[in-house]
Amino acid sequence: MPLLPPRKLETAKAGVGLEKCEDASWAMYAMYPPYGNGRARLAVSDGASESAFSKEWARILARQFVTIIPLLSDGDGMLSWLQSCGEEWSRGIPWDRLPWHGRNKTRAGAFATFLGVTVSLVVDPAGAYPWQAVAVGDSCLFIVRDDAIALAFPLANSGDFNNTPGLVCSNLVGNARIETHIRRVSGECRAGDRMMLATDAVAAWMLREYEGGGKPWEQFIPLDSPAKWDAWVQARRDEKAMRNDDASLMIAHFD
Repeated sequence: MPLLPPRKLETAKAGVGLEKCEDASWAMYAMYPPYGNGRARLAVSDGASESAFSKEWARILARQFVTIIPLLSDGDGMLSWLQSCGEEWSRGIPWDRLPWHGRNKTRAGAFATFLGVTVSLVVDPAGAYPWQAVAVGDSCLFIVRDDAIALAFPLANSGDFNNTPGLVCSNLVGNARIETHIRRVSGECRAGDRMMLATDAVAAWMLREYEGGGKPWEQFIPLDSPAKWDAWVQARRDEKAMRNDDASLMIAHFD
């Protein structure tokens, strides 16, 4: 298979167990119908802590993107898919057990950033593997080629990160202006490329490191276990190079 199965690394905020992590990542490689003819899908989502049940919302977004294969080529397709995701999220809420103030907050919906990538696993005549990506917010896609970052999407500079990223909501009313936040890009990968999907804390660190002349992807090579990832992330937090937030990274290599 040209795109090797991804390595997924995630850790929660310092002092919080992994079960409280509000990031989500998902991947599926579909070689045969009904899900696809040589296609991979990868997704990450970062739930907003300020909203109710955001962990569940992030997981629904990531899982539905890779398993249901929605058509997100336009704004209408995105809204239709988000409605399906929101209905699933609402069905999972224990409404009858929520206090009145909890119900009010939950009715406003959960919020999360989202990044989804679709990759063709069938090489084109030029020897490349076409891909497309859609994003809302500051979870980022990186393509590393020839020892450099060939693409950073949707944010390309560390200074672009802030406290008000675009978010998708589990309540369609909260998505009234979603089209202004949707970003799309397409490209091609070749043998030897690395594809990386990262939530904002890791993505911002990668760009700062790269802007300073570093090669951040090299630091990920030995991180082949959850314990090593946890220790590495904590070290970056201790040196104030990464903010204390859920930190997730998914890495796939083109063979």
